[in-house]
Amino acid sequence: MILRDHGMSKTKRYWHDLVGFNYRLTNLQASIGLAQLEKLNSFVNKKIQIAQHYIDFFSKYDFFEFQNKLDNSKNSYWLFSVLIKDNAPFTKNEFIDFLKRKGIDSRPLFFPLHSMPIYKNFKRSSLKNSIDLSAKGVSLPSFVDISRKEIKYILENIKNLIHE
Repeated sequence: MILRDHGMSKTKRYWHDLVGFNYRLTNLQASIGLAQLEKLNSFVNKKIQIAQHYIDFFSKYDFFEFQNKLDNSKNSYWLFSVLIKDNAPFTKNEFIDFLKRKGIDSRPLFFPLHSMPIYKNFKRSSLKNSIDLSAKGVSLPSFVDISRKEIKYILENIKNLIHE
């Protein structure tokens, strides 16, 4: 079972003990997926709107950083993630813990693959960017059906944390 779930550990989220696979698509899931593809443009546009709320907020503070939009590209904002820089008044883990206490789900950015024992032999350089992103990054709620009220609640709580 662990192989079909990307080799992910059963005890540590997003940690991989084995090189695994993702072969879990059923016919029903495939049909739902096709129906979802028909809504792709509206989903992406909604995700862009959600991201813009976050961008407008986080742009006010010099200790947050987020992905810049590249010319001639369109970001789908599958996740909206921020980096918490060293000059922030809290650490990444303090930020995540604070949000959790407020009932707001967030998650750290993924572990660099080369940090997992099963991939160590594939490391070919220092990969300092991957390490830095993982150490400082947090993904915030950005699901398609998130409401403006929920985004406002998230941002008000983050503002309260900043001004504590």
